[in-house]
Amino acid sequence: WHNINGLAENMVTRKVLDNLGYEDVFLLSRANYPGLGKYSAIWSGDNAANYEFMQLSIPHAFSYNIYGIPFTGSDICGFAWNTTEQLCARWMQLGAFFPFSRNHNAIDAIDQEPYALGEDVLITSRVSLKARYSLLKWYYSCLLYTSD
Repeated sequence: WHNINGLAENMVTRKVLDNLGYEDVFLLSRANYPGLGKYSAIWSGDNAANYEFMQLSIPHAFSYNIYGIPFTGSDICGFAWNTTEQLCARWMQLGAFFPFSRNHNAIDAIDQEPYALGEDVLITSRVSLKARYSLLKWYYSCLLYTSD
C-alpha cells in the first residue's frame, strides 16, 4: 500500500469519519504516499530491537516530513526481537522527540515497558516522557495546522 491506493483509502476513511461527526480523528496507517499526512499518521512499520533500526528511525521521520507526512515515528525499543535495557533507555530518549512515538513489540518478545526493564530504564523514561509531554501541545497545534 505504498502507492496512491493507500492515500485514497485514508482519504475516504477520514471523509466518512468526518461525515459521521467525529472530531479530531486519529488515523494510523502503514501506507505512505506524498500528501498522506493531511489524513493520517504513519509509523515506520515493524522494526527490530537493535541500534541500526534506532538509527534508521531518524532519517525515516525527516524523509516523511519532506513528503508532507508530519506525524510519523517508529516503534520505540523495537518491535521484533528482544530489546536490552540500554537500547530501550536510549530509544525512549530519542522517541520523546518524534511526533508519533509508541513502545510496541511482538507477542513473542520480552516485555519492554519501562517498569519491566529495571530502574535505569524507568528513570530515563520518566525524564524523557516529561520532555515529550511538554511538547505535546505544540505538536498538536502544528499537526492541526498541517491537516487543514
